Amino acid sequence: MSAAVSQKEEVFCIQNAVTFETVASIQKDVIHLMHHNPHLVGYTLSFENISEVNSAALGLLVELKKYTIARKKEIKILNLPDRLLSLAQVCGVADWLGLRSA
Repeated sequence: MSAAVSQKEEVFCIQNAVTFETVASIQKDVIHLMHHNPHLVGYTLSFENISEVNSAALGLLVELKKYTIARKKEIKILNLPDRLLSLAQVCGVADWLGLRSA
């Protein structure tokens, strides 16, 4: 199953799977949306309706965080799967990414 990225108002939504097979396409699509919304003070990324996630998703979050820092913007993550939050905590990047447990 492939991933899909869409925009709902000021939120960029990722659906389906975030895996090694889909992450490059997702990153490209999210950065495209960020680039075409420079008026936003920050970006909100929602992991809604995720069917599958692996460590590639953590790499995606790190790259998107770097992208926003370079543009002096903030990024907020919504609906993060518990598995991904746990991985970020184990890797020591949860606080830097602004991730909190529910």
